[in-house]
Amino acid sequence: MLVIRLAQMEALGLDSKARFEREMAAWLRGEYPDRFGGAKEGEAGQLVQAAMQTGARHGIDTDRSLTVLIALMADYGERFELSPDAGWGREMLAHPTLPADLKMRMISARFDSRTQGRAIVRIGAGDGGGRAAGS
Repeated sequence: MLVIRLAQMEALGLDSKARFEREMAAWLRGEYPDRFGGAKEGEAGQLVQAAMQTGARHGIDTDRSLTVLIALMADYGERFELSPDAGWGREMLAHPTLPADLKMRMISARFDSRTQGRAIVRIGAGDGGGRAAGS
């Protein structure tokens, strides 16, 4: 009979979590090379960790839903501040009873619809006070 002890299960979970973090950070570096490439590689891991912490607070606990959250945070900011529907997105994220995957699909669909697929870029402090603009 095979017996898996709690410590072993926790170790397996940590390994899986670390692997997910590495894979998502690599995906961010490939998908957003200007933002997360070169000397900025560590920022990809920081965003992944921030997304995982946000997800944990809001019941976003599947790989699929975390992946969507990471992509949304990369596109619209860690608090969705670059989205025209930032407040709505944060409220939806915090909804206490909706399943994680449904929350993320709804947020993603609304944000993408409102921006019509245009990339949102930050305007630097010298260019307009840190506002966001569609490109």
